[in-house]
Order: sequence, then structure tokens, then C-alpha cells
Amino acid sequence: RTCQQRNNSKSESDAKARLDELSLQMDRETLSHEQTVNYLQNKQTALASELEYWNTRYEEDVQAKRSELETLRTNRESDFQKLKDLEVRYKEDVSEREARQAEERRQAELRAIQQAEIERKVHAAIKIQSVMRMYLVKKELRQAAEKSRKKKKGKGKGKGKGKKK
Repeated sequence: RTCQQRNNSKSESDAKARLDELSLQMDRETLSHEQTVNYLQNKQTALASELEYWNTRYEEDVQAKRSELETLRTNRESDFQKLKDLEVRYKEDVSEREARQAEERRQAELRAIQQAEIERKVHAAIKIQSVMRMYLVKKELRQAAEKSRKKKKGKGKGKGKGKKK
């Protein structure tokens, strides 16, 4: 029995050593497992917190961009309306300018016609005046000729009458 006891004892001590070794390994694994679980829980908490931060930031950014988009749309509509108003005003200005230019051309044509009429009247007046002067000169010449004829006739008869006496 002693041999068997020794064998059993040795087996038992080997088994105890093995058990101690396995217990130690199990304790290490348990510690490692707990540390890993703690690390993963902390990491999960940190990631959840970071996820909350990024979701909040995402919502804020989305809201800011929606607000910016709405502002841009409002500005676009306002600018589009201004553009339409300016186009209408431009068309009115163009038509006014064209009307003003047409009126200026009409006025220039009217002045040219009036100037031509004045020149025609001046030319006619000059012609009338020259014809009238010519008539008056001829009339004076005729009257002077008639006077000189009357004087010649009167002198000739008057001499003869004066001699007979």
C-alpha cells in the first residue's frame, strides 16, 4: 500500500499542483476577463457619450444648414423679385429712351423743316424785295423820263411862243 499511497499521494500532489496552476491560470483569466469587461464597458460608455455628442452636433448642424438653406431660398426669392423689378424698370427706361430719341429725331426733323421754310421765306422775301426795288427804280426812271420829256416839250413850245411876242 505504501507504493500505492505514494503513487496516490504523488498523483494527488500533482493533481493539487495542477489544480493550483489551473486555479492561478483561472484567476488570471478571470482578472483579465474582468479587466477586459471593465475596459469594454468604459469604452462602450465613452462611445455612447461620443455618439450622443455627435448626434447632438449632427442635429445642430442639420438645423443650422436648414436655417441657412431657408435664408438662401428667401434671399433667392427676394433677389429674383428684385431682378424682375429691375428688368421691368430697364425695359421702361429703354422704351423711354427710345421714345425720347424718337421725339428728338422728330424735333430735329421739324427744326430742319422749319429752317428750310424760313430759308424759303427769306429767299422769297429777298426776291420780292429785289423785284419791288427793280419796279421802284423803273418807276422812278419812267417818271424821270416823263418829266424830262415834259420839260423838253414844254421848253420847245415855250421858246417858240416867247419869240413871237
